[in-house]
Amino acid sequence: MKKLWILLIVFFLGCTPTFTRKWELQYEVVKQTPEPITYNVSFTNKNGATKSQGPISDAIWRSEIMEDAESSLNVALRVKILSGSGILELRILRDGAVHESKILESPVYEAIAETSL
Repeated sequence: MKKLWILLIVFFLGCTPTFTRKWELQYEVVKQTPEPITYNVSFTNKNGATKSQGPISDAIWRSEIMEDAESSLNVALRVKILSGSGILELRILRDGAVHESKILESPVYEAIAETSL
């Protein structure tokens, strides 16, 4: 009888599902100053591939919302200023909240915000 219980316990422990946390991922670039500025962005999507967009001159740029990004994913947002000057804030959002941010200010023309979800 003890052997049966041990076998059942081993069986149930082996059948325990593993839980992988998944997040909603989005990127933002927010212009902090009124001066005109144009920039390109490139970012990591939920599959780990890099996607690029630009030129952008909006006061706030947002990527599409990417659902079910795995918690082990390394993500990055790269912004390169093409023309103009000012201050840009790069944001990586996890479930709608700022997970990582970085400031890009002239005369520096390129910055990367990167983190792991």
